[in-house]
Amino acid sequence: MNKITITLPNGRVNHIGDYHKEKNTLVLPKKRSIHFMHKYKGWGIDRKVLEYFATINSKIAILDTENNKRYETEATYFKENGIVNIFHNQREEVFMNEKQFTIGNIN
Repeated sequence: MNKITITLPNGRVNHIGDYHKEKNTLVLPKKRSIHFMHKYKGWGIDRKVLEYFATINSKIAILDTENNKRYETEATYFKENGIVNIFHNQREEVFMNEKQFTIGNIN
């Protein structure tokens, strides 16, 4: 498992998730009350991170830790169907409606 971090414009480094090589999946734990984007009725991921994981044909799994839900999709599908936006003068993010994910429970 590899920790995935991003550096924000203010220099702060954020750990955003973990890459599980054996499953070729980027796992991103998130709290719905904080990270769910109501404008798009969905979830977002840093654009540069998404683009990298799309090049290696990974899956993206967002774990809603408040509701015990797992939202999963192919990184390429997320990239092709997401909407790019910037919030709070930070990095570009890609957002995708939660109904476009395969939804299950966190095991």
